[in-house]
Amino acid sequence: AHDAVRPDNRIRTQLNGRAPFIFLSVSKIVIDPTSAGSATTTTLFASVRLGNLSSGTSQCAGVPGTITGALFRSTDSGQTWTQLDVPTGLAGTEQIHDLVLNPSNANELLVGVRGITQTNAGVWRSTNALGVTPTFTHITAGFIQNSPAANPQTRRIRLAGGGAGAPSTVYAAVEGTPG
Repeated sequence: AHDAVRPDNRIRTQLNGRAPFIFLSVSKIVIDPTSAGSATTTTLFASVRLGNLSSGTSQCAGVPGTITGALFRSTDSGQTWTQLDVPTGLAGTEQIHDLVLNPSNANELLVGVRGITQTNAGVWRSTNALGVTPTFTHITAGFIQNSPAANPQTRRIRLAGGGAGAPSTVYAAVEGTPG
C-alpha cells in the first residue's frame, strides 16, 4: 500500500510552487491506469483550489481575474499541464475539491466543485476525459440542492468511487446549506 501512495506524494512535491500551481493547493491527483507507469506518456489529472489563505479548505477569497480553483491535465507524465473547462465556461473560477476516475473507463471523470452558485456547485462528469478537448456536464439528479441564499452554497464536496466491483457507483458527501 505504501508504494501506491508514493508516486502521488512525489507528484505533489513536483507541482506545488511551480506554474501553474503557485498559490494553489493540490487537492487530488488521479492517474489514468491505462497509461500509468510511463515516464513520458502517463495521463494525470490534478484538482486545485486557492491555497494561500486557508490551505484551500474553507473560505478562500480570490482576487478577481486569478485562478481560485481548477482542473488540470497532463498527458506527458506531469511535465506540462493544461487547464480543463470545468465548470463549463467558468474554468479557473471555482474550487475543485475532489476527483474520481472510473477504473473501468478512464474517459469517465467525475469532478467535485465548490461553487459560489448552485449552477456551478456539485458534481460534473466528463465522458471524454482523455479526448483532445474534454467536455463536462453538471449532474443535478440525485443530489440534495442547497439553498440559493447560502454563500457559498456548497462548502465542501468529497467523492468516492465504487472501485472495480462497482465502477459506475459514486458517492458524494456534500457540506452546504439545505434548501
